[in-house]
Amino acid sequence: MKQSDFEALVWTQWAKAPNEKIQPEEIRPMKNVQTYSRQDALAQDTEWQFTAWAEPYPDDDDPWMSPNHPTNRDKRVIESVTGIWMELINEELFKLKEVMIDIDDTKIIEKKDEDGNVIETTQQMGYRSDVPFTSTFNKSVYDVIQKEHMRLQTDVGQSIYTKALLRFDSWFKANGFIEAHGHEIEPFWAKAYTGAVAINEPDAETPPPLSNDHKWEDVLLEIQLLKKGVFQLRVFHPSLDKQNGVVVPLGNWQDKLRDILIMHGAELSIYLDPEILIRNWGKRWEVDSITKQDINKLRAQLKSAIGITNQKPIFDMRNGKWQFQPYIRLHKNFHHKVTGRILSEDDTELLHAYAYMQPRWLLEKLGI
Repeated sequence: MKQSDFEALVWTQWAKAPNEKIQPEEIRPMKNVQTYSRQDALAQDTEWQFTAWAEPYPDDDDPWMSPNHPTNRDKRVIESVTGIWMELINEELFKLKEVMIDIDDTKIIEKKDEDGNVIETTQQMGYRSDVPFTSTFNKSVYDVIQKEHMRLQTDVGQSIYTKALLRFDSWFKANGFIEAHGHEIEPFWAKAYTGAVAINEPDAETPPPLSNDHKWEDVLLEIQLLKKGVFQLRVFHPSLDKQNGVVVPLGNWQDKLRDILIMHGAELSIYLDPEILIRNWGKRWEVDSITKQDINKLRAQLKSAIGITNQKPIFDMRNGKWQFQPYIRLHKNFHHKVTGRILSEDDTELLHAYAYMQPRWLLEKLGI
């Protein structure tokens, strides 16, 4: 997304008060965003309009909240909890919010019958988190108003955005980020989002190979190098061609996400330890950091490319590591090119690690 396009959205849409007046000095963080299932959202005949809620400030005599009057008391109480209703129209943001959703599998409870078949699924409150999207949106808005704040201070000696910037600082700290102006989060126009497949839908002729009826734990993703700079994913799953799988191109993936996946595939582990990955492969792949936001975007990228959107392909970090549900490795020729090690009986340790980097159904098929 171009920075100029996002700036225009901030000044014309996000700065619009409930009374339709543009009040940039009252700009505040996004609290929540309305999401649909990915399939339903993309099937709608829409102008890319969606609802979001801005943070309310009832203790600050917030002019965007309903007046504190007996006839409006209930509405004001509701706004203080849910936030202030806002409306945005933008195709790129609409698509991004649908894939930048974090699913907490521990809050999806399945009830099974005696045969192990799922007969009831309960989704507990909080099983879907929009923080990956709202944090990126808020970082982007922050950068826009910070830029204008600095311009006003330089040109006229004072700015109307001090209160707004403090609101964003408080929001980031409350949501576990160190500082709004740090590098934990990148805005939508950063290189990290350039060409991201997550905002581009698959062609009608090449839909994602799997769906929400499948499970990530049954997926093997094998990364192949076709020629210099050209990569593809070969997807293996019991529902697909068990011998050859299905090919998913990586040409429109953002470089850093693709490189993180390759680095992880070279480790032959279900765990991604960012420190180990940077130490072993960072210099070669020119990746100097792996952040929480990178992993959020990689989750979205994998969901979009493979088609399983109702589960996390990557669990939340624990003990400094992220655990992957799908098994990921490099094709044997690519593995040799990257690591310099050949898969052969002379290297039983490597052969064992490579063989076990695949789901149970494949191990059983191979008699392992």
